[in-house]
Amino acid sequence: MRIEDVLGWAKTIGGMAQTACRGLDRVRGRVIPTMISDYLVWILVCWLRAWSRMTMTSS
Repeated sequence: MRIEDVLGWAKTIGGMAQTACRGLDRVRGRVIPTMISDYLVWILVCWLRAWSRMTMTSS
């Protein structure tokens, strides 16, 4: 996963293209959950790819 992918996801899906709040603490409060959710989606995709490979080879 490249940093461009993460930032692109955060801007389009995570709604971080333009923050609606001011202040470092508030922006940080939006960025951290957005990055965590991006990472969880990435883990899920990796797991599903590995699972599909395992099911294809066991048949």
